[in-house]
Amino acid sequence: PGASHSCAVKTDGSAICWGENRYGQLGNGAYSDDIETSPVSVSSLGSGTTADISVGGVHTCALKKDGSVVCWGNNGVGNYSGGQLGDGTNEPVRFVPTQVSGLGKGTTAAIFTNRTEGNGTCALKTNGAIVCWGENSVIGYNRHQTPIPAPDLTPGTIKYLSIYRKGFCALKTDNSVICSGRNIEGQLGGNVKIGNSIFTQVSGLTKGTTDAITSGLYYT
Repeated sequence: PGASHSCAVKTDGSAICWGENRYGQLGNGAYSDDIETSPVSVSSLGSGTTADISVGGVHTCALKKDGSVVCWGNNGVGNYSGGQLGDGTNEPVRFVPTQVSGLGKGTTAAIFTNRTEGNGTCALKTNGAIVCWGENSVIGYNRHQTPIPAPDLTPGTIKYLSIYRKGFCALKTDNSVICSGRNIEGQLGGNVKIGNSIFTQVSGLTKGTTDAITSGLYYT
């Protein structure tokens, strides 16, 4: 779930969303101050189109089955602004899925959105590189309108990202876990509660130990 909406991919490969739609984050081509209590279909993401969906604060991104990425919702309004749709524009809101720049057919294997802070998204490309757009703890808070390479994440070494407020953790291809960023609440999994701008090996989660990770607002 995002700040106030949720989405799902159905077994037939179509995408649906429900909840608040003030910024078009449900992707059905409209906006409303009312709450959608029942799922609505996402425009252009019908049966057989959608592999995964990732919800941000008031925007949403989807990985299509053809390996491309689309996003919709808020892109430049108020506290949630930050180029999080990745389409290279200053358009404040998109009510329907919009192509992310540089992530066309066959380019993308997975997507990761910061669900707790909500203004940025990252993708694992089919060549093993991690790219991100918007603003988040992986690439910083300068509001990138198109995907840029994630610094210090060597292509081919990362298979999953879990992004939290002011930091993130990565599941590596060798099934170990590293984290970087805020650590006041012990999010980095080490013995000292101080932040770290470089990567910290999570205690006990070394090579071959870990299958999955997830993060909340201040924990992993």
